[in-house]
Amino acid sequence: MMTELVDWKGSKVLEEVFSQDENLSSLRGKSNQLTLFLQELERNSDCDSEASNRVFHMLLQDLEQLAKKDQKWLICLLSIHLVYGEKKDAIGQLVHILCHSNLNFDIKWFVYWALVRHFFLNNLDYDESFRFKTLSESYKAIFNDFYIGLGKAVNKVDSIVSVLMEPEYLSKKSLKNKIVLVTNQFLTESHAPTSLCLNMAREYIELGFHVSIINLAMLPSDFPVIFVGGNTFNNILQYNLPQNKIYIDGGDVNLRATSDSQTTICYCGIDIPFCQLENVEQMAVVVSNLLIEKPKLVVSISDNNLLADALAKIGGNEFPVVTHPTSSGLPIQLDTIPMYLNHPVAGMSELEKDNSLTLTRSYSTRHFSSGLTRAELKLPSDKFLISVVGNRLKSELSEEWIDSAKKILNDFDDIVFVFIGSLEHEICHFFEKEIDQVVFLNYQPDLYSVINLTNLYYNPDRSGGGISALMALGAGIPVATLSRIYSDVAWWVQERFSFNTYDDIFSYIVNCKVDLNFYEKECKEARIEYNSILNAPSSFKTILVDCGLI
Repeated sequence: MMTELVDWKGSKVLEEVFSQDENLSSLRGKSNQLTLFLQELERNSDCDSEASNRVFHMLLQDLEQLAKKDQKWLICLLSIHLVYGEKKDAIGQLVHILCHSNLNFDIKWFVYWALVRHFFLNNLDYDESFRFKTLSESYKAIFNDFYIGLGKAVNKVDSIVSVLMEPEYLSKKSLKNKIVLVTNQFLTESHAPTSLCLNMAREYIELGFHVSIINLAMLPSDFPVIFVGGNTFNNILQYNLPQNKIYIDGGDVNLRATSDSQTTICYCGIDIPFCQLENVEQMAVVVSNLLIEKPKLVVSISDNNLLADALAKIGGNEFPVVTHPTSSGLPIQLDTIPMYLNHPVAGMSELEKDNSLTLTRSYSTRHFSSGLTRAELKLPSDKFLISVVGNRLKSELSEEWIDSAKKILNDFDDIVFVFIGSLEHEICHFFEKEIDQVVFLNYQPDLYSVINLTNLYYNPDRSGGGISALMALGAGIPVATLSRIYSDVAWWVQERFSFNTYDDIFSYIVNCKVDLNFYEKECKEARIEYNSILNAPSSFKTILVDCGLI
């Protein structure tokens, strides 16, 4: 609540900024107001830099005074530096707060995820070692706070259970082939980690295992502190309701009341026991139960999973707890068994753990085109189309990438870039002179069929985008991406379609454009790469083999 903060009313700048906010208790509102104010100040600096700089420094001075009395204002100040100042210094100070302050868990967890998101969106500004060490140090400190609170709650649950259950029951190992999947965020099938979780559950059930999904739903959903450029995460509150059958199909979710004692996810005709936790007390029930049940395997879908690390620490060697990554780069985890991607770019072996597993490429479902045509999307029929896919392109198109795209467009007037998934007004200003050679398509539910209409897939220098690149391979479309350790696309396409520099990519795209024989060979190679992924042993099944379960 805002009343917990030191009063800002002595600051003329903050009084002006917050006077526009009708909800005085909303920290989200305050964050948004301050973010918008700074963005407007930056725009105005083009006309009157002296006035803008004067106001900006007045704001910083006011916040520095407030920060001496309240660390929450220090976090606010550092969030500004994270956008407009010395980023590494701001990160260092935020990490110090996470590791050494007495602020409550919600604030630390929010700031931690702000750093996770910052690294994801600004991966070009930091090397992988700095990202990994920074997040690992912060996560460990937050985990220690979480673990203490969880341990107390587990002891309370255990004391109750011990009164009700026979000693023989408490000590026996479960005979069930039980696998538990734990995720930080469970939304719909169009959400990549949710889709991964659902397909893993389906495959394990088809192999004869009893599978349950536990969603922690603990990614920050509100602002516990004023944070410029802050962000929260989606959460489906209806999943909290008990005794429901949840039908998931694509981006659609339907809930139906049931007389069954448990909630289940109905996916592809299979019922999967499911629960979404709301607090540490419920997590304690899960931990206590699993220590009794002793499942064959626990899999954390994505890293940064506090409950999975707690289970691994408390459970010791009772059962394996594996962290399955959802992006490239070293996963942030403590006591679980990490999985490392067999990335074509050499990683940081000195930071990798010995008890790790390897995640190799596999995909179980072939993509099919619906027969969509260029005419239906008003795409030019006689042009060489280069697709660029993503819903965050505004922040993912680096200056170097934009320059390389412009060079391609300036050299070939029969090449058109098709931007898929992002809003036109967010990126059109990058290509004002080349606007006649650029097409913008918003979110496309039939993404594979749209990519299938293009001639080449050009990936920005970013972390995400792996599945859309896989779709391009399936459509027999060559992919061009930089070879980077953080690149999901580089992992999916491996060395075959990864390049060291933008000059290398430019030469490759030119060859694809001017040499038909070369282009047809590359299209064939894309299909070969795609089929090798489809025919590879299931990565889900490989986990079971590596853990000695099959």
